[in-house]
Amino acid sequence: MARGFRASLPDKSLEPTPRLVETHDQPRPWTATWFDPPFLPELDHVDQAYGICFTNEGKILLICSHDLDGVTPYWNLPGGGLMPGETLEQCLTREVAEEACARVIGSRYLGCQRVDDLEHPDGPQSFYQARLWARVQLDRWDPRHEAFERRLVTPAEFLSVLAWGPSLTAAVILEDGLRLDAEAKLSERVTDT
Repeated sequence: MARGFRASLPDKSLEPTPRLVETHDQPRPWTATWFDPPFLPELDHVDQAYGICFTNEGKILLICSHDLDGVTPYWNLPGGGLMPGETLEQCLTREVAEEACARVIGSRYLGCQRVDDLEHPDGPQSFYQARLWARVQLDRWDPRHEAFERRLVTPAEFLSVLAWGPSLTAAVILEDGLRLDAEAKLSERVTDT
């Protein structure tokens, strides 16, 4: 079971200036506010860790589960809810293994978005969703959780396959993920010489 992250609302006065604010209207009005590192919220207010996961060949790993209707395929980043005591990296590693049948070889914090869902049926909610870059190695496909398919896409295909629709946040995750992936490859080449 994921941690009880909504016991109290986050203290927004501790936040830096956001990189972007994106408004949505489905299924009800909500906003996603993106924060770059070094800002990292307290883990008690983080409800999930998802990763833009690259293979050594530069492809991006996506997983497919069903959308809320239980029928429509939903292509997404691997990831999920934090368990009590988990770090963001531990959560991502566990979720990538469970959902995508892959191993995280390395990861770095990419940033986070604060979700403000002020018209939630259970009352106003505000929480963070962490995003990480990861290098992964695929294992044999043996799905045992909600994902029923995995797919490798090129960076050029990423935004059109990801089920988030026209999302500025997805574009930021792609841009920063590509930068971190290039830095990791450069670091690997320097280490190999």
